[in-house]
Amino acid sequence: MIDINTFRLIDRFYFTSLSFDQKASIHFFLILLFIFCIWMFVDCIKRPDEMFAIGGDHGMLIWVLFIVITGELLIGAILD
Repeated sequence: MIDINTFRLIDRFYFTSLSFDQKASIHFFLILLFIFCIWMFVDCIKRPDEMFAIGGDHGMLIWVLFIVITGELLIGAILD
């Protein structure tokens, strides 16, 4: 059976075998992804409730929670 430690060892081995340019490219992409998540969060906060296509009266709340939860899962999964 494969446990989480096996995946961590695979990740560490994979990233140590990359060149500096490859690691820099991955980090650049992750920074862009983080900036995009922040940008979408700010856009969602600024937008009035009437501008959301779904969610009715609670459209902003639904989308803010969605962005926060999926952003945290994405960032947490990448950093782990």
